[in-house]
Amino acid sequence: MYTKRLSSVSWEDKNVGNKAANIGELMKIGMPVPPGFVITSDGFEKFLKVNKIDGKIRDILSKINTENITDVYNRCGQIRELILKANMPDFLEREIKEQYEELSIGQNVKDIGKVALDIIKAGREHEPVAIRSSPLVEDIRVSSYSGQLIYSLNVAGIDNIFTAIKKSWASLFSPRMIFYRKARNIEGILLMGIIVQKMVNPEKSGVLFTADPVSNDTSKIIIDSAWGLSDSVIYGHVKPDNYIVEKQSETVVKRSIGRKKTMHIRDPLKGGTKIENVLEDKVEATVLEAHEISRLVELSKRIENNYNGQPQNIEWCSERGRIFIVESKPIKSANMTPPDDLNINLPSVTKGITVSPGHIEGKVRIVLNKSDISKIEQDDVIVSRNIQPDMIPIMNKVSGIITDEGSYTGYTSVISREFGIPCVIRTDNATSILRDEQMVTMDAFNGIIYSNEAQPQISQDVSRITEPQEIMESVEDDITGTSVMLNISTSNIENETIQKSDGIGLFRSEHILTSMGRRPVTLSRTNPEELISIITSTINRIAETREFWYRSFDVLTDDLEDYTEYEVREKNPIMGWHGIRRSLDQPEILRCEIEAMRRLYSQGRTNIGLILPFVTRPEEIRNVKSMITFPLKLGISVDSPASALRIEELCKEGIDHVSINLSLLSQLTLGVDTENPKISRHYSELDPSVIHLIKHVVKSCRSYRIKTSITNSTFDDRMLEEFVKTGVDIISVDSDTFHSIKPTLSRIERRLLLEHMRGKS
Repeated sequence: MYTKRLSSVSWEDKNVGNKAANIGELMKIGMPVPPGFVITSDGFEKFLKVNKIDGKIRDILSKINTENITDVYNRCGQIRELILKANMPDFLEREIKEQYEELSIGQNVKDIGKVALDIIKAGREHEPVAIRSSPLVEDIRVSSYSGQLIYSLNVAGIDNIFTAIKKSWASLFSPRMIFYRKARNIEGILLMGIIVQKMVNPEKSGVLFTADPVSNDTSKIIIDSAWGLSDSVIYGHVKPDNYIVEKQSETVVKRSIGRKKTMHIRDPLKGGTKIENVLEDKVEATVLEAHEISRLVELSKRIENNYNGQPQNIEWCSERGRIFIVESKPIKSANMTPPDDLNINLPSVTKGITVSPGHIEGKVRIVLNKSDISKIEQDDVIVSRNIQPDMIPIMNKVSGIITDEGSYTGYTSVISREFGIPCVIRTDNATSILRDEQMVTMDAFNGIIYSNEAQPQISQDVSRITEPQEIMESVEDDITGTSVMLNISTSNIENETIQKSDGIGLFRSEHILTSMGRRPVTLSRTNPEELISIITSTINRIAETREFWYRSFDVLTDDLEDYTEYEVREKNPIMGWHGIRRSLDQPEILRCEIEAMRRLYSQGRTNIGLILPFVTRPEEIRNVKSMITFPLKLGISVDSPASALRIEELCKEGIDHVSINLSLLSQLTLGVDTENPKISRHYSELDPSVIHLIKHVVKSCRSYRIKTSITNSTFDDRMLEEFVKTGVDIISVDSDTFHSIKPTLSRIERRLLLEHMRGKS
């Protein structure tokens, strides 16, 4: 009564939801769709009534105050608890078990003898499946619920399936769904079916549009592809390969090969999925072969014809050379014509790809994590790395969207078109070159972002001002072209100082981890959860910043002498067993640090990156990457001549940031121990050999578009001037000297600029 095979459902079935009905129709026309079954909306209603929670849910919904985010989260949490703690009714449990058994062992096998059947069931009863929501929607072209409802992949075992089903039901009442429904003016209790479908284990996957949703050009097919599961494409975790195919001739008229550093794959041990680094030789390799493109074009044209020519958004994947269709739904097209008088006489600051057209002016709001969402004001232009489902609460406020990343077919593109918000993606640098409160003009027809402020004041004024000094007099002392960040080793730092900085350039973890009274290695082995908790709670207190670089555990052995479990006594600790060398030999602490980063990332702390200290060889980076299962930003510390001289090899490993440890690099380059009074006079951070290495690092990193920072406890005027000349992006300094560095650096930059201008005049 409450479950149906997917192959038997169609548009006639009103209780399975749009997604399930579409899948059933695809199976009827012979599309390669993984088999499965659907739990009807009647089953969901029965579940609520048998557990007597339908009335309680209605009562909680009636009391939600959507103007109070805290209230929304609290009440949604109450509903979630009601659903997750409720029991699956016996009659519904039996039906689901029978359908799952049939999916696992096959209908034909069920007809054999009991003994043989039991043997087969023993080996197949944990068939992995995907659990997807299929809401009952009146018009999916108006409200797609894209990204709003929970789905679970690679779920095996009947108990795990029951839990995943209840999580999907509960997601109907999540905070982001409440805000989404308010923005779309949807009222009442929404019902849905649940799809339980055999899990494909794809080597490659992606999304296909049978028309250009921006221009509404129906003569083109657009294909995005990446390695692993399609989540990488949908949520913009990678820059996918993109193909534009002429529909009639089936000819690829344009192709763009993206950099695909990570992929989502099935986790065979824990269930669910995990993020894994792509092998270096496949990062920029072509995902699709010619025959695979042809097959996708063929299938997509048949699907579109089945929908009477209505353009489709198709999710696909490929396992062992066989392409499967996972979903198909109508495209929400923008189809806006640019005004005739779109002549913008402003300086352009960045450019990307238009995925939702329009022309607006607005104030920039940088959104890097969940905490930034609360800062959004009406008609702001949000600038983010990517748009995620948790940002739905702000969609009714936003006038424009600009992102560093994203894909033409991904979530950012789909949701911006659904809400009619002008959107430009793939600028690569918007979050770093735009700033909060900056007024911009978006030409989201041509993908160009303009500054409404007279930023190029110098270039505009040079032609009419005879004395360059006049140009600089209006520049405030705290404005610098070089970013100024903080080095910190404790969470006890004034929030005002953090907010005035451009971020945390170096968080020295060893000061926290060695102040616990117990040796970190011992704690990581005996109680790793406590160590993870210490790291996450410490970072959470100070992570409200645009960038946060956490340096992994790096302590010299002579600093551990007070510990009873002290193991090694070294004659020259600075050149000994510390940094990444120790972390890879004793990986327990590093694993705890990476797990802490993963938890913080899942909470929206995507501004956090991990710096590996004392790296000298590319394989050290590879070994750490093999331990990371999510898109964590990874940097290295240049501490020695070896890492400085091999910087290009290290950059090729796909790192995101390079931090130059000025003190350590100087000591190891000059062979001087600063604590030895007999030779400390030979130490100089401005020695030509040190400057030569720094220039080499900065130049090499710039060619790979990797930012560089230089870290020291303090900097005098000569040092600041020298490092500005090298072109370093960031100066990272201790908090007690931070306030004096900013105005000094500003004056130095202005003087150098004036000298440059006068020299050219």
